[in-house]
Amino acid sequence: MYQRVLLTAAVLFSLSSSSALAATIETVELPTPFELATVESLTEPNVRVGELSGFPHTFEFSLSEATEVFLEVWVPASAPEAERVSLIAVEEIERGVREVMRRPASNDWEKFTDPVSGLAFERGVRYEETLAAGTYRVEVSNAENAGQYVLTLGEPTADLGYLETISVAQGIRTGLGYSPFSILGHPNILVPLFALLSFGFFGWWFWRRKR
Repeated sequence: MYQRVLLTAAVLFSLSSSSALAATIETVELPTPFELATVESLTEPNVRVGELSGFPHTFEFSLSEATEVFLEVWVPASAPEAERVSLIAVEEIERGVREVMRRPASNDWEKFTDPVSGLAFERGVRYEETLAAGTYRVEVSNAENAGQYVLTLGEPTADLGYLETISVAQGIRTGLGYSPFSILGHPNILVPLFALLSFGFFGWWFWRRKR
């Protein structure tokens, strides 16, 4: 009986860990305004956590064919209004660049709790459009070029599996300056841990009764 309980727990954990999407999570470190952060693929969620410190942050990606592109940026809910950011996307052309999208920081922003990280944010800049093959750059900025942000490119993070969710949640939290141990209070950690401990306890209890 005890072995059956453990097997059931393992199967449930395996199912909760499966995911149709893999995500990449990185903290942005751009020491000068002349450097770019490259995004390799937009077929998966790419989460970038950064902090503006005197100049905009610019991201570059290339598309080999027409692709539906998703962009969304958040700022911590506790951030002042002046630290809300804008997004500008341009395409590289033969004689410079061509603007394809501009979302100002003055857009209406809404507060929400991110189900992945469990943290409170404001979001107001979102873009979803099919772009032709080419090389593009996305700039994150505000008037003072100050403050933290979370940028998602490629795909939303809504369809991540359990392990991907924990990885992205940890990356967002540490990127924003939270302790690495703060993830232990996340519901996606506590609930499965409680379930596994419960399985273990009842398995041990049944095993003791059968002795």
